[in-house]
Amino acid sequence: MNGMTRAVLVLTAVLAWTQTGYQYYCTPSTDNDPSTCTPVKQIPLRWYRTEVPVQLDQALCADMTAQDAQVAIRQSLQTWNAEACTHPRLVDLGLVSGKAPIVRVKGGEVGNDLIIFQNTQAEWLADKAGVNVNNVIALTTLFFDPSTGEARSYALEMNDWQYDFALLEKQGVPGGAVDLENTLTHELGHVLALDHSENWESTMFLSAPQGEIAKRSLEEDDRTGLCSLYSEAYAEVNPDAEIGGGGDGCSSHPAGAPSVPLPLAPLLLALAALATGRLRGHRPGNP
Repeated sequence: MNGMTRAVLVLTAVLAWTQTGYQYYCTPSTDNDPSTCTPVKQIPLRWYRTEVPVQLDQALCADMTAQDAQVAIRQSLQTWNAEACTHPRLVDLGLVSGKAPIVRVKGGEVGNDLIIFQNTQAEWLADKAGVNVNNVIALTTLFFDPSTGEARSYALEMNDWQYDFALLEKQGVPGGAVDLENTLTHELGHVLALDHSENWESTMFLSAPQGEIAKRSLEEDDRTGLCSLYSEAYAEVNPDAEIGGGGDGCSSHPAGAPSVPLPLAPLLLALAALATGRLRGHRPGNP
């Protein structure tokens, strides 16, 4: 298998009016044209299992009670799981301790399928050499097989060092806090391998104004993107079955254990903060 790949996505702080349309991440194409993400020219990145494990670092968020943080996280999971079409379900495996978001294994790295809040500069900058994470609110790293597009693991890191997270009561509440559920719902879309949408009303739109909570719920564009990505047309060949071994099929794999023969390729998805900063994973500044 080819090595795993990482991609960085940044969400801008300015709300923009653009054309509508969901997008996918794709394996590299010979013409290097991201607009040609089709089964003919490129392979869309996606999971080939029915469940995607989600572990929560037990420290959770320093800005709110453990109960409130878990409520926000689990509501974000449920928002994606509630979509009726066929797609992987995000499965809450509960709290864990002492796990790094990304672990080094023989031949490369894998994600620990972990949501973690990083409260110090050292924690936030760790393992991010070469990537500008200044003012990035959250960073999602998706590890996949570049030869098949099969997603294998991920890490979802929250910048609790530079940003204050909260559960906002209504849209546009002043004070500079970032709504946790709003940010996580967007980030979990990246975990499911959705790219940014060009529809400014979508959960997967690349930016958000300060105090936004609109991304807590999915819009038609998000639903269409998710259902299309995991439709039968893309599921005709399961990479595990084609390659012969190395994958877990529809079962969850233990945290920290490589799910496929290495090397894999990491895809860094940078996200923007909903407040006044940026985040990495696919949103700079203001998700």
